[in-house]
Amino acid sequence: MSINLTASISTVGELFSDTKVFRIPEFQRPYSWDEEKALQLFEDLQIAYVDRERVNSGKYFLGTLIIKKDGQFNNCIVDGQQRLVTLTVILAVIRDLYDANYRADLQNILIRQANQTLLLDKSPRVHLRLADNENFFKWVITEGGTLRLTDEAPTLSTAKLLSVLKCLRTEVAKTYGNFWKGLATFILNECNLVIISTDALEMSYKLFKSVNNVGVPLDLMAIARAELLGREVNNQQICLEIAKAWDEIEVNLGTDSLQGYIMTVARLVNPECVKEEPFEAIRSIAKSPQLSAEFNVKLREFLLAYSALDNATIDFGPDSPQINRLVACILNTPFEDWRTAALFWLTQSKSAPESYKFFRALDGLCVGLSIPGIITNAKRAKRFEAIVQAIKEGTVLKTITSPIYLTDEERSKIKDKLETPMKGKTAISFKHLLLRLNAEVAAREAPLQFPENVEIEHVLPQKPKAGAWQAHFPDVSERERLTYLLGNLALLTPSTNKKATNLSFSDKKAKIFSMKQNNCFALTANIAAYPEWTPEVIRHRHNELIQHAKNVMAL
Repeated sequence: MSINLTASISTVGELFSDTKVFRIPEFQRPYSWDEEKALQLFEDLQIAYVDRERVNSGKYFLGTLIIKKDGQFNNCIVDGQQRLVTLTVILAVIRDLYDANYRADLQNILIRQANQTLLLDKSPRVHLRLADNENFFKWVITEGGTLRLTDEAPTLSTAKLLSVLKCLRTEVAKTYGNFWKGLATFILNECNLVIISTDALEMSYKLFKSVNNVGVPLDLMAIARAELLGREVNNQQICLEIAKAWDEIEVNLGTDSLQGYIMTVARLVNPECVKEEPFEAIRSIAKSPQLSAEFNVKLREFLLAYSALDNATIDFGPDSPQINRLVACILNTPFEDWRTAALFWLTQSKSAPESYKFFRALDGLCVGLSIPGIITNAKRAKRFEAIVQAIKEGTVLKTITSPIYLTDEERSKIKDKLETPMKGKTAISFKHLLLRLNAEVAAREAPLQFPENVEIEHVLPQKPKAGAWQAHFPDVSERERLTYLLGNLALLTPSTNKKATNLSFSDKKAKIFSMKQNNCFALTANIAAYPEWTPEVIRHRHNELIQHAKNVMAL
C-alpha cells in the first residue's frame, strides 16, 4: 500500500485559507499551555515583528505541524496543537479590539465560509476535543467572545485556555493604535510553519514520535497518551472513554500520580525497566511490538477502571452494592498509595466473591495504616507495591502473610494505640478511624459520611465545670484517662462543635447529640440513647468501638 507523505512550508494565513479545517483528535493531550508559555510565544512574535526589516527578511519560523489528512477537507493535528490553538487565540484577541471592517476580515480567517458547490458547511478553522470545543467556540471563535469571558471552566484544559485568554487580553489592552493590526498581518503573512502531512495514521504517529524523541524528550504523559490512544483513533467510543478517564486522573490526582500508574504498568509488562527513567522505560517498551501491545491493553484497563473505582460504581453484578460500599470507604483513606493495587486488581477480571474479599482486606489495611505511628510513608508505599506483585503472582488472598493483611506486629501496635488515652491533639489524628467506624454502625442503606471538615468532641469535657461531671467522675486521674479514651470521642461538624465545649451531658444531648441538630453522624447520634454519661458508659461504648474496629481491621 502506498503512503502519501508531503512536506511544505506555509504561512499561518495560507494555513487558514481555502477549505482547510483542523481538528484535535481525542487521542491528543488537551490544550495545556499556561500563561507563561503563551506569553512567551506572544512576546517572540512581537519582537520578530519589530525586527522584521533586518532579521531573516522579516520571516519568522513557528515550528513543525504534523497532520493526518482525514478526507478531502479535514486535517487531524497529530503534533503542534499548542502553538496552533495559541495562535488562534492571539488572532481572536486582536480581532475583538478593532473596527468592524478589520474585525470581519480576521473573523473570516478564523472561520471557513460555507460553499454550496463543494457541499461545505460554515466551520471554525480549528476544532478542539469534544470536551473542550464548546467553550473554545464561545470564547475564541465567536466574534466578541474574548470580551465576554466567564470565570467557570468545566475541564482542566478549558481552565488553561481561559487563563491564557485573560492574560493575552490584558497584554493587548496595554497598547492601541495600529501595532496589533500590524502584528496580526505579520503573523498571517510572514510567520511560517513546516507542514508534514500524510493520509496514514500510523505514519503520522511515527513522525510524531520521531520529532519528539530528538533532543529534550516530550513529556512522558504526551508520549504515553499517544502510545495508547493513537491506536484507538478509529474507535471513537473507546477513545473518548480513555481520554476522559486520563483527564480525570490528571485533574484529581495530578500528573505525578498518573505517571505512577503508567510506570506501574510499564514495570508489570517489562520488569527489566524497573531501574529506567520513565521516558526510557516507555521507549524500550515501544521498541517491542509484543510489549507495546501488552502495555496498551493493561494501561487501557487501568484507565477505564479508574472512573468506576473513583465513583464506587464498579459492576460486580448482584454483589455490587456491598463491594462498592467498601470501595467508597477506601476512597476516603487519607493517602493514595492503595489506588494502583485496587486498579490492578480490577484489571484481573476476578469473581465477585474474590473481589469482596480483596476490598474488605484492602479496607482493613488502609484503616490500620492510617493510624499514626503504625508505619512510615516510605514503608507504606513499598507495602502497596508488594500487594501489586502479590496480585500479579496470584497469591494476594491465599496466605495470612500476604502484604494485604496487617502483620501480627501491626495488629499489636494498633490494639495498644486504641487502648491508650488519646491526649491533646492526638485525637484528631484518629479522625479517619472514627469516620470509618461511623460507616460501620450506620444503616446499610444510609449514605456514607466522610466530610473533610469535621472535629472531634470529647463528650466528657477536657476541662469540666464543677457539678454533675465531677459527681460522676470524682477520681481526677481516672477522669482524665477516660476523657481521652476512644469511647469518649464523638464526631461533630465545626459549626455544631462551637456550641458544645463544656456543656452538661443533658444539654449536649439536647443541642448536639441528635440527628435533629444537623448531626449527620450515626456514631454521635447513638450517644443520645444514654440517660447519663458515666465511667461505666464510656467503658461500654469504648468496648463497642473497639469491637467495630476489630471487625473492620480483622484484629
